[in-house]
Formats: sequence, structure tokens, C-alpha cells
Amino acid sequence: MKNKLTNKKASYIFGILDELVKAERARAVEIIEEVEDYLSNTDFKKNESLQINTMIGLARYHINGKDTRAATEVLQRAMDIAESLNAPDEVLHVQSTLAITYSMRGDHQKAINIWEEMLGQLDKHQERWSAIANNLVVAYGFSKQFIKAVDLCYELLEVFEHQNAGPDEMVSAYINLGNAYGPLRSFDKALDAYNKALEISISSDNKPYQSYVYGNLARLYADIRKYEESYECAKKSLIISKSYYGCSYNADTLSTMSSVCLKLGRLDEAKEYLDEALSIVNPETDVIGYTAMLLNLSTLLMKQKKYEEAYKHLQEADALSKETDVLQLKINKRKLLNEYQKAIGDYKSASEGMTELLKLQEEQYSDISERMISKQEAEYLRNKIEEQKESYRRKNEELEKSNKLIKKQTTQLVKSNRELEASFSMLNRLISILSHDVRGPAANSAAALDMILDGSVGKEATHSLISHVKDNLEAVTDLLAEMMVWIESRSFRKDVDRLKQNVSVQSLLEQIIKFFRGHTQQKEIQVNLLCEPENIKSHTEPNILKIVLRNIISNAIKFSQPGTRIEITCEQRAKNLELRIRDHGIGMTQNEVASLLKEGSKAKEGTGHEMGMGMGLRLCLGYLKILGVDYEINSEEQKGTEFVLYLQKAK
Repeated sequence: MKNKLTNKKASYIFGILDELVKAERARAVEIIEEVEDYLSNTDFKKNESLQINTMIGLARYHINGKDTRAATEVLQRAMDIAESLNAPDEVLHVQSTLAITYSMRGDHQKAINIWEEMLGQLDKHQERWSAIANNLVVAYGFSKQFIKAVDLCYELLEVFEHQNAGPDEMVSAYINLGNAYGPLRSFDKALDAYNKALEISISSDNKPYQSYVYGNLARLYADIRKYEESYECAKKSLIISKSYYGCSYNADTLSTMSSVCLKLGRLDEAKEYLDEALSIVNPETDVIGYTAMLLNLSTLLMKQKKYEEAYKHLQEADALSKETDVLQLKINKRKLLNEYQKAIGDYKSASEGMTELLKLQEEQYSDISERMISKQEAEYLRNKIEEQKESYRRKNEELEKSNKLIKKQTTQLVKSNRELEASFSMLNRLISILSHDVRGPAANSAAALDMILDGSVGKEATHSLISHVKDNLEAVTDLLAEMMVWIESRSFRKDVDRLKQNVSVQSLLEQIIKFFRGHTQQKEIQVNLLCEPENIKSHTEPNILKIVLRNIISNAIKFSQPGTRIEITCEQRAKNLELRIRDHGIGMTQNEVASLLKEGSKAKEGTGHEMGMGMGLRLCLGYLKILGVDYEINSEEQKGTEFVLYLQKAK
């Protein structure tokens, strides 16, 4: 028979879970055993949320120690309980913590998607906002979105200061701020952030955080070539970590020590640290860390001119790097292989390897570009919202001065507030659309310019690449111009009829197909366009219609399998023009079609791991009402999706 749950026992367990984060390893093992015994032998009926929160507390210890397997096992037990209760809040709580393990395993974008969606549903003053924002900062750093990480860090610090948060929260925020500033090469700001974190962790006697800060300082000093300072910090981190952390974390710290010694030319010492790290790391649960250690070992052996021995470890690292999504590991591995091939005189393989290296670097640039958003466009939209907000405020003040218009005042005030809320919602949605449509050409342009700057292509190819970049920039400029015109048109959307004109449907579609040419070529998708007759025209507002069609075609490309086709036809009917856009992709279930316009519907990944059908398409389909355009969505799983738009005929 299980023990009865008491408040006293629950408070005690949460108390030792707080202690767990700072406990030395021997005490930590005792606490874990006691908590697991409590979970196994206590009756949590009608108090399952306590059971779930206890498991999450236990999982966070494993996460701090980089033991993703143990953390995932505990969190899966918590998720099973939350799902059996049909408790959405508890499911979200567990899912948020699980996302940390996704990020630790290298699937940062999956974690970011979860946390960004959750953060959008919370107020800054809610306790969970801070925890999710802190996790998101770390994931932004891992996925190279350092500007976003810095911005969110300052938001966190502002919230923490307003809430008089404890030292642990402040230390974590300053560590993350330093982590974001380092890759931006703002080394002074990174150093200042780490030193603040160190000062707070020392004053609060938080040894684990001290170890973490020293480790980050070691890497920062190495980046600015202050290797002696780096070595001292790494040594301090190692001394503390051996008392507080398990094998996973200690292996990572030892690997850092080895890297620093390599920089200092202390090869024998580097080998000792690396051998110790390799002896305790678990290759199954820490594939990324183990692969990085193998690359360090190969670097060491190459310096000692032990090329064949180095190659043996490089082969193992090569196989393991293919199991991860960490591009930097693959790039480092390829560079070392090139160095090995040059050392043994295999220049042909080295040349082929350089081509592979360029492709990996291009992929890295594309990966970074996909996650970036233009701050200029965002700032422009924010200014527009502020202008509307000020306009509404003045109207409300004028209404308040007139007692004779109380009824009209109330109606106008409610209307103004609704429009203001809609404007803020529109801001987020428009930024989503801008990011959605700009990132493809930006990624392609960055990759092309990188190849030109590296001098890795000939004169003729350089000219072709410059032309390609010019086309991309013209397409992006065209998109932004259309968006700005459309924003202006919002202020008189009721009179949108006066903006309508006769527009060539084929010309509009050809511009959009050209905009996505890079994406379709990458996925080898053929786009067939047929308008009968070719000069067929529709009476419509061209900018709004172009935004809608761009999003529909973009999603058709995303959800199409490589090597398939997209068919676009426009035919004149008795009462209207019938425009059909059909892909042969993964399709949707009837439930997914029905929920497409709902705010709460979840996005799916495309066939090339692109972001899925989200609020951009939901928003754009809503614009069709403004144009007076009816539409249908026909879809079948694994067979594709067809959008049918009934456009007004030309006048």
C-alpha cells in the first residue's frame, strides 16, 4: 500500500530538489534515490500535478549535468501522466522542459518552435515566461541567432530586476548574455557579462554556476588568444566540476582543458586531459561531445605528424558527424580531412574535399539566414503601429471631453481598442510573412557572395552568381515595396474597390514563380503555368492578391516531394476566372484542412524540413474576403493539395 501524500512531505521533497542543483555528487546521488523512492511509494491521486512537477525538478538536475538520456526518461514518465489526465497546462510544462533535451541533442529549431509558440501565449509577468525565455535564449545561441539572444537577454534582465529575482536567475541571464555577445565578437561586453555572473555566483556561493562561468571564460579568453588566462579559468572550472557534476559534464570540461593546452603547445598535457575525457564520456548519449573529442584527438595527432593514427579517429568522427545536425562539427571534420590528405600528398582528394567544404559552408550560411529577420522592416512596422496607437489615443481624449456624445464615445472607444489589438496582432503576422519570404533569397545570396569572396569560382561563374544575387535582391525589394503599399491600403480597406484594377493574372504568377526559382531548383520541382487565354485579366487589388498567391505557392513548394511538379492553371468561366494551384506533395487530412484557418492550429515541417503551413497562410486566406474572392481547398494525404480561387473577371 502506498503512502498518503502530505503537504509536509511534499515541501520537504521540493526543498531537497532545490538543494540538488548545488549539491556535491555524492549528496546528489542520495537525493535522487530519495526522490525516486518518494515518487514510487506515494499515492498522488488527485494531486498528479505535484508528481509531474517533482519529476520535472529531477529532470532539470540531469539536464544541468548534460545527461540527456536520464532527463528524457524522467520527462517521458511525466508526459505519460499529463496526457492521461488530459491536462493541457501540464503537457505544455513537460513539453517545454523536453525541448531543452531536443536542443542539447542538436535539434535547436524544434526546441525554438516549441518555446516561441509558448512564449507568445504568456505575459511577461507570469513565472513560466522567464523560464521559457531563458531556455529560448540558449537555443538562439546554439542556432546562431545571436542578435535575438541578446535582445531577449535584456528583456529577461529587466523582468528579473522588476521582480527582485534571486541570484540564480540573474547569474543564468548574465551567462546567456555573455554567450550571445561572444560570437558577435563583442568580447568586452561578453567579458563584462561573465564577470557579473561570476561575482553573483561567488557571493551566493553557487559552486556549479562558478564552474560553468569559469568554463565560458576559458573559451572566451581562447577566442581572443589569451591562452594563459584561458588555461587558469579552465583549470578552476575543472576543479569545481569534479565535485559537483557527473561524467558527461566533466568530460566536456576536460575536453575544454585539452583544447586550451593544444593552443598553448602543451601537447603531452593536452593528451592527458583528452584521454581522461574519452575514458568517461558516453558516446551513445553524448554523440556531439564525443565527436568533438575525436576531432581534438585527430588535431593533436596531426600536430605530432602521426597521420595514419589521426586518420583512424577522423574516420570514426566522420561516421558520427553524419548522425548529428551540427554543421560546425561536419565543417571541422572536413577541414581536418583536407589537412590529412594534403599531408600525405593526396591532392586530388583534398581538392574534392574543398568542394564538399564549400557546400557545407553554403548550407551553414543558408541555415543562419533562414533564422534571421530584417530589423529595418520590423522597425518600420512598429512605427506604423505606434502612429496608429497615438491616433487612437487622441480620438479617445476628444471623445472624453464631450458629455453629449457618451454613447458614441463608448462605441468609438471599443472600436478603437479592437483596431489597436488587431494592429498589434497584424504586426506579428506581417513580420512572420516578411521573414517567411525574404529568408530564401537572402540565404541564396549569402551563399553566392561567399563563393565569390573565397575566389573558388571562375570569372564566368562569378558573373552568373552576381546576376543571380541581383535577381534575388530585386525580388526582395519588390516584395517589400508591395508590403508597404499594402500597409498603407489598410487604413481604407472598406474602400478597397477603388484600388482595384484590371491585372494580368499570368504576369502576376510569372513574377511569383521567378521569386521562388532558387527554391524550386533546389528541390528539383517543375512549375507548369497555363493561362487560357494568355492575356486573361482579373479586376482586383494586385498587391493583396500577390501576397496571397505567394504564400499559397510557397506552401505548395514546401510540401511537394523533390522531383515532383506544381500545376497552375487559370481559365475563364461564365461568371468568374477559375485559378487552380495544385501540388503533388504530402497533402492534408480533412481535419487539417478544417483547422487551417484556426489560430490554434499547429505548423508542420515541409519535405525539406522547412517551416510548415502557419499563420502566414491563414492570414493571407483571410485577405481573400477583402477582395471578394471565394476559394476551395481540396487535399488528400500523400496525394497533394489543390487551392481553387474564383477571381473577378476584368471590367
